[in-house]
Amino acid sequence: MPRQRNHQVFIRYGRGEASSPRAKMLKEFLENAGFNCFLDVDDIITGEQWKEALLSALDECSVMIALVNDKFAKSDHAYGCLAEVKRAKDREKPMAIMPVLLDGYDIEAESELMRLVGGLQYQRWYLNSSHHDVLAL
Repeated sequence: MPRQRNHQVFIRYGRGEASSPRAKMLKEFLENAGFNCFLDVDDIITGEQWKEALLSALDECSVMIALVNDKFAKSDHAYGCLAEVKRAKDREKPMAIMPVLLDGYDIEAESELMRLVGGLQYQRWYLNSSHHDVLAL
């Protein structure tokens, strides 16, 4: 059974070279500001049941920051990014979802991601910009 950590912010990203370091940077910044964040690569320990830990964190957080790029938008497997956004929206008490579009990414008009977050205000984060720019969220 996963450890209870009382996370507030669930940081979700599509695995890849551009999003992983930024996810860690964002987590560090938010935790320094007093938020308790969940980031899979930091908070699921070796030997832990990762699916159970992921779902537990997803259910306990009140905010999801979604770092969206092409990998995020195409991650449609059972424990992928889109499934997690859907779970966040379908909870009894829906999670606030804050999309952050990376490096000029635009959500495709007829995509599943557009259906899930299409009406939400988003922020953009370019590779050369600071994480401080993003936190106008």
